[in-house]
Amino acid sequence: MACYRVIVVKILQLVLANEFCWSIGIVCIKLSILHLYTQIFGPDRKFMWAAATLATIVIMLGIAAVALTAASCIPFAAYWDRTIPGARCIPQGRPFFATAIANMIVDVLILALPMPKLWGLRMQASKKAGVILLFGIGFGFVFQVLNEKV
Repeated sequence: MACYRVIVVKILQLVLANEFCWSIGIVCIKLSILHLYTQIFGPDRKFMWAAATLATIVIMLGIAAVALTAASCIPFAAYWDRTIPGARCIPQGRPFFATAIANMIVDVLILALPMPKLWGLRMQASKKAGVILLFGIGFGFVFQVLNEKV
């Protein structure tokens, strides 16, 4: 029986480490996409302002996710050992659901950010629609994979 407890503790520790890595990784991926946008679409002042605003929101959401994970149980070890006297853990549902919704909204905003620039391209409507479709499918796929955790 003690062997199973050790295995469960190790699994819960790995789940917690995964939460931190996932939160930081998502932030890095979204920031790299925003940086790619700024490199592709040039130094348009409004576009750069919008990208910087989204980058700030992404960073703030990342900090909130890491803080939420770090503060989910007090003391910290209670995450994997609920037998600690006086241990308190917040319910996992609502706060994490709220951050998931906020992340999905930011994903849609990041996906929509280059669309006005793409509509402004001087090319045939069919080619323009193809480019927009490629951006939408490509980044939509990335965001879908990122949000599979939800």
